[in-house]
Amino acid sequence: MKDALHTQKHVAPLHFRLHAEFQQRAIGTVAVFLDGELDFYTARVLSEKLDWIRAARIKRLIIDLSEVTYLDYTGISLIVYTYRSMVARRRSVVCVQPRSFSAKGALEKTKIAYGLPFVSFVEQADEAFESGLASTGEPALLAE
Repeated sequence: MKDALHTQKHVAPLHFRLHAEFQQRAIGTVAVFLDGELDFYTARVLSEKLDWIRAARIKRLIIDLSEVTYLDYTGISLIVYTYRSMVARRRSVVCVQPRSFSAKGALEKTKIAYGLPFVSFVEQADEAFESGLASTGEPALLAE
């Protein structure tokens, strides 16, 4: 169980179409909860916000896409870039699958996100980190 005193939130309305909440879940673990459209316009702004995570000593990153309603190639590329740059620094990343049919379809069609570790629910992220799924890049076993 996580200590509630270590939980910090930073909410950033990145664009009128995308809302992001950055939450420190434990020491060295940050969750990014996205809500809205992750596309060419919003990905550029989100990238600036993710720069501090890639540069910081964050060991584990959760990217929650469950509330993303639209996802294009640029948004997917940002997720893949963030994943690869974190793994190159021996850090772990896990993504929560989008629930939107449109966003799920975009991930399936592009195939550039193949190999990213996905789980169905944010609560499964800790299990993914502990099992090594989040650092291996293997297709997610926990996602439905």
